[in-house]
Amino acid sequence: MHEAREKTLFDLASDAWASRYAMLFFGLLCLIGALIFQTLAQPFYRADMILSPVVPITGLVDIKPAQQEGTIAAGRGVVTNDLTFLRFENSYHGARVAKSLLQYKDIIDALAFDRPFEFSKAEQNWSPEKLSAYLKQRVTIEPVSGTPLRRMSYYHPDPAFAKRFIGLIHHVADSQIRQSVMSDVQERVAYLMKSIEKTNQKEQRRVLTDILMAQERLRMFVSLDQPFAAAVVEPPASSEKPSWPDPYLIYPISVLAGFLIGFMFHGLRKNG
Repeated sequence: MHEAREKTLFDLASDAWASRYAMLFFGLLCLIGALIFQTLAQPFYRADMILSPVVPITGLVDIKPAQQEGTIAAGRGVVTNDLTFLRFENSYHGARVAKSLLQYKDIIDALAFDRPFEFSKAEQNWSPEKLSAYLKQRVTIEPVSGTPLRRMSYYHPDPAFAKRFIGLIHHVADSQIRQSVMSDVQERVAYLMKSIEKTNQKEQRRVLTDILMAQERLRMFVSLDQPFAAAVVEPPASSEKPSWPDPYLIYPISVLAGFLIGFMFHGLRKNG
């Protein structure tokens, strides 16, 4: 009884040559399918913007590491930029942001055009939960060459809307973080002022006054009419030509897939 030997590269080349007609047939078939897909598919443009953590104005607050989120640590005006930026990265696609975005009628109208084919049915009944899931799937943030910078990207059939949409996402998410921090600071200021009025101990009053001054400096920083969590390094810009579907990617992959199907088909027929 002869033992089965492993196939060599020469054997594979011989099998490929023997199945050349099946490979050519399926390769051509897949190429035609790719051509049909390229013709019917909705073209999508890519919009990008570059973001970075916000650097506070020197002298307004001390920039020191902090282990807790909330932009204040150890009673000093310590702005935790990395943590605030991390908060932005994990909240821009949340339900709160989505709820605010749905207040813009042009966004709902433009999302109706976001479908893979012209004849595809688009989502009509948007809710904060549905839009949040859409943002998680379609709007991405990725590192830029290992730097603290981040690239926010979004694809849409309308390049002008794609550019406006990611700019609006940044504005809404950043504003919500600012409002949340401002609310916390105002509550601390009110509490500290009441505590200072009630205490009669000189040392305790001095400590509370120092903390209150730090909170006031922080409130000044939060009140600035500038991005709070994520600064815009490069404003939104859309691609000049559609980024999807990409013919330089679809056609070669389709032909290679057809060759593989043809090779496997010939092998099954031969062994069957």
